[in-house]
Amino acid sequence: MKKRLADSLSVLIFLGSIMAMLYSLFYMQQLSVAFGTVVGIYATGKAYNVTLGATDALLVSGLSGMDLPLKLSDILFAVSLIMFAIAVLQLFQGKRRIFSLVSLGLAPLFVALAYILETSFSFAEPYPYFLFGVSGAALAGLLNVYMLASQRTARGKGLARSINLDPLTPYSNMLKLSDQLIARLDGSIRILDMHFDSKGLQNLAVLLKGKPANCKSVSILTKRERLDSRLVRECRDYADEMHNGGTEFMLRVMDDEDARMQHERLLLDEKHAYKIPPLNIINRKSEHVIRINYKEANRRFSYVWGRGTKLDNLQ
Repeated sequence: MKKRLADSLSVLIFLGSIMAMLYSLFYMQQLSVAFGTVVGIYATGKAYNVTLGATDALLVSGLSGMDLPLKLSDILFAVSLIMFAIAVLQLFQGKRRIFSLVSLGLAPLFVALAYILETSFSFAEPYPYFLFGVSGAALAGLLNVYMLASQRTARGKGLARSINLDPLTPYSNMLKLSDQLIARLDGSIRILDMHFDSKGLQNLAVLLKGKPANCKSVSILTKRERLDSRLVRECRDYADEMHNGGTEFMLRVMDDEDARMQHERLLLDEKHAYKIPPLNIINRKSEHVIRINYKEANRRFSYVWGRGTKLDNLQ
C-alpha cells in the first residue's frame, strides 16, 4: 500500500475512533444523570418517609438493575479508548498491520455493546447519538478491513523471498529477475557489489528497463580494482541517460578496508534487502537470490556508502 493512502486511511480511522469515544462519554453522562436521579428519589423518600408515586416507585424499583449498564458502559468506554489509542499509533507508526487487526476486532465489539445499551438501557433520545458513535466505529472497522486487504494484495504482488537462477537459462534468468525482483522494487535502489564492472552495468541496464515508475535513484558501490576508464565513461553516460528519465544514478568506490571486509553482495530498496550474485554474472550462475534482514543490510550499506568516494572525486 502506498504511504500516502495509508496515511489518509489512518486519519479517517482516527476520526472514527473519536466519534466512538465521544458517544461512549455521552452515554456515560446520561447514565450518570439517570442513576443520580433515581438515587436522589430513593434517598429523599426514605429520609422523609414519603410514599412515592407510581412513576417514582417504578424508577426506584429499577435501581438494583443499574449495575449491569454501569459495567457495560465502563467496558464500552474502555473499548473506545483502546480504539482511539491504536488510531493515534497508526498515525505515527510505519507498521500498521497489527494495529489494524486489533482495531478490527474492537469495532464490532463496540457496536454490539452500544446496541445492547441503547435498546435495553436508554436514558435519552438514542438514535442520533447512537448512530453517531456506531458510524464512527463502523468507519474505523471498515477502513481497517480495507487497509489489511490492501496490504495482503501488496504482499501478494510484492517481492519474492527467493529466486532460483539456473546457469542453463541465462536469458530466462534475466526476465525472471526483471519481472519478479527489479520491477517490484520501491523508491531508491541500492546495490553493493564488489565485482561491479562494465558487464555488470550492462546487465543492470537491461534489468532496469522494467524499473518501477517511482524509482527515484540507483546507487552503486564497487571496489577500486573494478574501476577502469571504460567503466567510468559508461557510468557517466548512463547517469546522463537515467537523469533524462527522471532517475538519479550514482556510483561510489568503497573504502579499501570495507572492500576487504565485505563478502556479500546486497540489493536494497526502501523496504527490502536481498543477497545477490555478482551483477556481471547474475544470469549465468547457479544461485539463490534470497531476502535478508533489511535493518542490518541497510545499516551496512549506509555505513559503507558514507565512507565511499564519489566517482567525480576519484583521481
